[in-house]
Amino acid sequence: MLGEGHADIVERHLISHKKDRILHVGPSSNPVTNKNVASLVDEVICGDLKIPTINLVKRKIPRIVPVAMDLFQMPFREDTFDLVLAIGIPQLYERPVEGLIEFKRVNAKGGKLIVCNRDGGNNVCFDQYKRMVDEVGYRILEESIGIDSEERTNRYLLVLQK
Repeated sequence: MLGEGHADIVERHLISHKKDRILHVGPSSNPVTNKNVASLVDEVICGDLKIPTINLVKRKIPRIVPVAMDLFQMPFREDTFDLVLAIGIPQLYERPVEGLIEFKRVNAKGGKLIVCNRDGGNNVCFDQYKRMVDEVGYRILEESIGIDSEERTNRYLLVLQK
């Protein structure tokens, strides 16, 4: 679900936040991603829908704390997470501004959000998404477009700061 070159960007930011509070949104369906993220940090909260979260609990991946949640009403206080990962989240194609607002709510002051989506997902292109990011009040630190070789689509990745 990442484009070419995106894994290196994500890994670099995970390593720099190794001991921080990290939320990985929607990862439950991808055990490889979970193991990779967990291998780079001390602990990561993995928030997803109820059924995928139950599956994640069964896998018992070290340093992963599964939490069943609604993306648009996360069960966390404001300013909780230093880093939020949102990679390939279909709900963000449908309601991108609402998702960004909720990410910003749980992101700590100065915290980062890494978001990666399919360019043109639900007819939202990269430039439109960047405008939405700006409207919500995130600052773009890094941006990249890469080819997803499995899906043969462009994916954009943004590293944002609250």
